[in-house]
Order: sequence, then structure tokens, then C-alpha cells
Amino acid sequence: MINTNIQPGDNKAFNPSAMSIDAIEITNHAGQSKFIQNLVVKFELTESLYSPVLQLKLGIKDALNFIEKFPIIGQETINIFLSRNTFEQGVQEIQLPFQIKKYPTFAKPAGENVQVYTIEAISPHGYRSLFKKISRSFKEPAESEIGRIIKEDLEFESNYNVFGNDTSKSRGLINIQTPLQAAEFFRKIAYDENGAPFFLYQAATGDINFTSFSQLFDDKTNPIYNTYVDARNFTKKFQNDESEDYAERSKRILEVASNLNLSKYEQSRTGAFASQNNFLDWSDKSYTRFEFDYDANISATMEPNKVLSSDTEIFAEPLNKLPHQHCEYISVNKLAYGDDLDYGFVKSENIAQTNAYHSLLNTYTHDIKLFGDFNLTPGRKIELKFPKSVDPEEKKALTGDDDNDLFDNSLSGKYLITSVIHTIEGGEYYSDVRVKRDSFSISI
Repeated sequence: MINTNIQPGDNKAFNPSAMSIDAIEITNHAGQSKFIQNLVVKFELTESLYSPVLQLKLGIKDALNFIEKFPIIGQETINIFLSRNTFEQGVQEIQLPFQIKKYPTFAKPAGENVQVYTIEAISPHGYRSLFKKISRSFKEPAESEIGRIIKEDLEFESNYNVFGNDTSKSRGLINIQTPLQAAEFFRKIAYDENGAPFFLYQAATGDINFTSFSQLFDDKTNPIYNTYVDARNFTKKFQNDESEDYAERSKRILEVASNLNLSKYEQSRTGAFASQNNFLDWSDKSYTRFEFDYDANISATMEPNKVLSSDTEIFAEPLNKLPHQHCEYISVNKLAYGDDLDYGFVKSENIAQTNAYHSLLNTYTHDIKLFGDFNLTPGRKIELKFPKSVDPEEKKALTGDDDNDLFDNSLSGKYLITSVIHTIEGGEYYSDVRVKRDSFSISI
């Protein structure tokens, strides 16, 4: 892969899409290593707020019969080395290990002395998880039990970071399952002092983070990283200032596809606004019920305005007063471990809020294409600005003002990055970013 957007001499990117693939090293079963960056025609690195492992996909164009000469047998590892020197952020570097998972496609075009194939790989700890089962007792909060799984069972060598105060603590047994399945088992019951659930994810830095919704939504603990403008028809140039030109272009939204999940019908079915949560205690055969109310029980939101109006009613009640729209049934056993709580009881304490937070986060979803940036990682907040859908000349005629109030205040605002696909192809680097939010930036 040759990048034509790197300035010679200082190796600085003068185009926001510039990226250097310093090396892609593959090691086979016999410990032999080769650098294959010159065979790679497409590079994709995927990170997601919903995944504790990174995914790597490489498109290979092989005119050297590398598969036979190396050879490749399906037990290879890969190390990637990427770097960038930008006007705004200086030198950035990424070095990550991967274990090859599969070679899903292979072809030999007719009439050409070349073969093309795809390599898919995942983080080593994700690969190792498949080959191990664990089963043991536990008694610590979810954050501690997950940390033990990540560091001890999976021998994870980078950092495991916790952001937020996990208030869940239970006692019980991990049934026979893989380490990552067990980590998800604990993540499901974790919640902070606001009742907000947690995400467990790996970032492109290599670290694994265990972070609560509250931490991600809060502007103090997670300030807005950058502002991006939907300027697909924008043609402004800064001929005499390369850094100003770089900064302006790096903040453009190049492509966008959106899903406005404003259907109260769909969100109600998943417990966003109200739910009935039923708990049967096996120890004394007692039955309890908790009815969740969106207005009363949701505190941490990204924007200040909620997405539900109480003016519209069904059966003479607003939606947040109709708990039968989503029902949960959970068995608990308060006396199973004396003074310690069992897993079912801790889960019952917060199942309603967990369902609501995850459902509400899908209220607005945008898939946007940006110029590549290592710092666009899941868990970060960014601001998006979308122009109003009004002809500029008509707007000027109506208002007499063509500079102010240019943006749609309903769509614009703060968003949470939930996944990023870093793509390098044809010597250019772009980030395909999925962002979501759970609340409105306008009052209803």
C-alpha cells in the first residue's frame, strides 16, 4: 500500500485521509515471519462499544504464490503497525496483535497470474476464549470478576480500565462457559449509582474498558471530542494555509445514512418507557413486582430533553404509566448465600433500567463517513451539525438572514460513538462511524 498524501521529508499528512501502514507482519505455525503490507489492498479495523475484542480484515492480492511459499495453514498471527503525523495531533501510532480466525474468500481471476483472498482476524484474547471453559464460585462485584477473567483466564497483557462505580455485588457460580461468555454474564448485572448499565469493549489503543452509561453521557468525565458538519456541498478552499485547510476538511461529514427510531410502538415493546418486572423468591415463595416509569427512573441522558410526551394517552394514561407493554419474570433466592445476594436478585434490582437505557440509545442512529482519525473510538462523544432542509435563497428571502440559524436543531447535537470501522484502501484512510443518542436536543 503506497500513500500519496504524505509529505516527503517530515512525513506529515497534508490530507486528512493520509495514513502510513508501517508494517503488517504475519507469523506462521513454524515461527517464520514475513511483512505483507505490499500485498494488502484493503485494510479494515473494527472496534465496537458492544464487543470486548477488535476485528481485523485484510484484502490480499497475491502474485507471489505466498500461500504455498510461506506457507499458510490457518494457524497464523498478525501484528499491525500504523502511524500518522498530522497538523493537529502530531504523531499517532497504533501497534496491535491479532490471531487469524479464517480466510473467508479466495479467487483466481481468469487470465491473470494472481490470486486474491481475505484474511479475518481477532484480538488474541478473543481467539483464546474459544479454547477454554471456566466454572467456579464468585462473590465480588462485576467489575472485579470481569477483571479477573480478562487478566487471569485470558492472559490479557494490555490495560483493563474501569470507568464508573459498579454497585453490583453478588455470590454464586459461573456455570461451564467460555471466559468471554462469563464476562458478558457479569456485564449484564452491573450498574452504577444512577442505575445505569455498563459497556465492556476494546479500543484501538489495545485497552479493554468497562464503562457505565453515566460516565459516557457526562460532559465532565467524557467531554465532546470534536464537531463535525454535514458539508457535502461545501467547496470552501484555504489556498494559502495548509493547516487551516486540513482542519476544515477533517471536520466534514462525507457521507451519512440515518435511522430515526422514533417509533414509540417499537421502543415500548423493549421497555423504554414503562415495564412490569415480576420476581419470585424461591426461599420463602414470596412474589414482588416493580413497575418502571421512564419519567421517574431515568436520570442519565445525553441531551437535556426527554423523548416522550405525556400529552398523548392510551386507555386515558400516558405511555410511561402502562407497564404491561413489557414484562420481565425473574427467579431469585435471597437466602441462598446468607447475607450475600444471589445473581438473580442483583439482576432483578436493575433489569428495568438496563432495558430502558439500551432501548433509548437507539432513538437516533447515524452512520457517517469521516476522514480517518485514530481518536474516533467507541465511547467518545462528538457533536454533529446538520443543515436545515431549506433552500438557501428561500430562507434568505423569508428571514433576511443567511448566516444564523443554519442548522437543524432537532438532528444536530451530541452523539455517542458506538462503533468505528477504520478503512485504508487506495492509499487513503477513512473512518465509518456509527453514532447514537437517547434524548432530544429540543424541548417537546
